[in-house]
Amino acid sequence: MAYTKKNYYEDNFVMNHYERMTDDFGKTESVKAVGTLVFTNAPAVSDTITLISTDGTSVTYTCNTDALGEDLPNNKFARSGASHGADSLKAAIEHANGHNGKITVSLSTTASVVTLTLTQIRGGASGNTTITDTLSSVTPTNFAGGIDYGATATLAFSNAPTAEEIITLTSATGTTKTYTCKSANSAAATATLVFTNAPLTDEVITIISTDGTSITYKCRGTPDLANNYFSRLADDHGAGGTTGLKAAIEHANGHNGKITVSLSSTSGVVTLLLTQAVGSDGDTTITSTLSHVTVTTFAGGLDQFVLANNQFSRGGSNHGADSLRDAIEHASGHNGEILTSLNESSNTLTLIQDQAGPTGNTAISSTLSNVTVTGFSGATKQNVPFSYATKGIRLRLNYDAYKTNLG
Repeated sequence: MAYTKKNYYEDNFVMNHYERMTDDFGKTESVKAVGTLVFTNAPAVSDTITLISTDGTSVTYTCNTDALGEDLPNNKFARSGASHGADSLKAAIEHANGHNGKITVSLSTTASVVTLTLTQIRGGASGNTTITDTLSSVTPTNFAGGIDYGATATLAFSNAPTAEEIITLTSATGTTKTYTCKSANSAAATATLVFTNAPLTDEVITIISTDGTSITYKCRGTPDLANNYFSRLADDHGAGGTTGLKAAIEHANGHNGKITVSLSSTSGVVTLLLTQAVGSDGDTTITSTLSHVTVTTFAGGLDQFVLANNQFSRGGSNHGADSLRDAIEHASGHNGEILTSLNESSNTLTLIQDQAGPTGNTAISSTLSNVTVTGFSGATKQNVPFSYATKGIRLRLNYDAYKTNLG
């Protein structure tokens, strides 16, 4: 608890004001944890060090042989040089295959002692991680000092959510983003048309491609592919040959490659397999009046997730928790306004508001199955300094003093 004395003139005599404030008064952002590595000599070959960033990313760095030197893509650093290998370890941590900006590194040298100062790029208590190492001649100090001033929430994944389910998060500053669960890989929708005999004249079928192109094909005795007419007298009950439905769909005036068609025949039953371009938009409905033809409409189209579109993958051993973390941290996501930490053993994603105060106690709206959501809470209003005056028997709260003399 801190006290500061302020003097000012009022009513022609001096008033003494004492302002009391909490030690964390005025804090608006989470504090970043810091760790150190002090090198007095070079580590031994094959010694290792494991660092964990605030978001839970764990990377092990290995000291390489003098002959091989550094191999940054494989998290290996060189032990040679005046800095005892500290400069190479710094480069490994900063590499795209290392922590890649999640931990910043500065190097300083005093006499022959080299110190790496490691700072978590994301603030919060989740950055107070343990450094595990076997490095000889190196003294580590674990990350410490990270403090959460914002509200926290948790998302516990017991299994993967279903594709197209969503979760909406709002930061303490009011930024609202909706994140959508997608498939890890894209897939094309397929449909089947099973012909047991030829359709009748003037019967029709309407097919819609992934991009929304809708074309109606009509069964005729005489084909006219340019006008989407196919012949019921063509091969395979009017399905195949050069004038059947397959040819009409593939024609330049038909779907013309937007839907591919393959034909198979077994014991007089002919099947057309229709395949869309990839994506969930290919799950379109086929409308048909064709007799002797059984239609199974398009299904199975999947969209691959795109982080830039606030989408995350439902795949992987973490049931999509790691991908949702990446989406929240992405430049198109909350991008630092909401911090994240993933416990990979329990698949629990902890969310921390980067700004302090009760505005961070925001509601989370979610349709994610297999995910237990605990909403943001724990942020309280900061204490306002208590200001009082002394002179004789005069004692009063003075809000103007708070406004003008707090400094």
